[in-house]
This record gives sequence, C-alpha cells and structure tokens, in this order.
Amino acid sequence: MSQAAVQLYTVRDFTRTMDDLARTLEAIRAIGYEAVQVSAVAALRDDHLAADAEAIRRLLDENGLRCIATHRSWDRLTQFTDAEIALHQALGCDFVAIGGAPWEYDADGVAGYRRFVADSAPTIARLKAAGIRFGHHNHQHEFRRDRAGRIVILQIVSYHREDMHHRAPVMRPTRVRSHARRTKSRRCRHRST
Repeated sequence: MSQAAVQLYTVRDFTRTMDDLARTLEAIRAIGYEAVQVSAVAALRDDHLAADAEAIRRLLDENGLRCIATHRSWDRLTQFTDAEIALHQALGCDFVAIGGAPWEYDADGVAGYRRFVADSAPTIARLKAAGIRFGHHNHQHEFRRDRAGRIVILQIVSYHREDMHHRAPVMRPTRVRSHARRTKSRRCRHRST
C-alpha cells in the first residue's frame, strides 16, 4: 500500500538540529502528512546514531508521524550494518534506499550494476534478516544508453535481485525510451546519500 510522505531531504535546511527537526516535523504534521522519509537530516549524526535515532523516534511519535523510509549511504550500510539495522529498528522503519549505485559501479554502466547486484547480496541479506527491505533510487544518468546502445535503467530493472526494490517513477517502456533519447549522455554528478 502506498502512502504519501514528506522526503526530509526536501526540507534538509530545517533539520540541522533536534530543535529545528522538532519544529519541522510539527509543521509537516500540521499540513496533514502522516509519514516521512528520513534523509539528509543533519540532526542524525553518525557518531551519535543510537541516541539521535531514539530522539527522532520520540519526535515522530509526539507528532503522530511514521518513518516509512530512509536514504542512507552505501558505505554506512556495508561498513556499519549492525548500527544501521539498529537505527531502522529505533525509527520503526522497514525500508532503506541508497541514492543510486556507488560510483565505482555506476562508472561501468550495465556491467557495473550487475557487479553491484552481486556484491550487495550479503548486506541485503543481513538487512532482510532484520526485516528491512533494501531499495535503489534511480537518477537521470541511469536513463542514458550504454556503449551497446541499451538503456541502462531497463537493464538494471531486468537484472535485479528479487529483494532489491527499485524506486523509480512508473513509466511505460515507450516513455522510458523517449526520456532516454532526450537525456544527454554526459555523466551527471552522483551522490550516494
């Protein structure tokens, strides 16, 4: 079931401190939202993750909001998997996505994405065992064509693990092809969070 939620990345300038975040969450609830995606929240510090996660959960609860998704960095998910699982459990969140494949995979196009899918299996399995679904969020550069003329996003979706969810806009294949033709082939700047 889908639910409209505010992506906190959009209001990241108003989430730098816990006080900022408290006011922002109050405003989000006041306009009628019941859920958020926690991403780019500066008040959530990696060096105080457990305490900050508990504080954020209290703020969510006080405002009648749920965290239905997060965006986290691939490095954090692979290097600090237990801490990331604990974060999601504290937030009551069962879905984490990364903002695209890490650069070392993305640079190789379809072949790189295939490697990423294979290499990500152990981390995804640990997340899944903890009840957390994993997703990949696409960006414009994935609508480019690779050296063989294939539209990268179509290859990514066709070569994915059943436990890797793709967060892409719903488009008919003809529309994807049309978008790919309009998309310049130059590489876009890439972020992993």
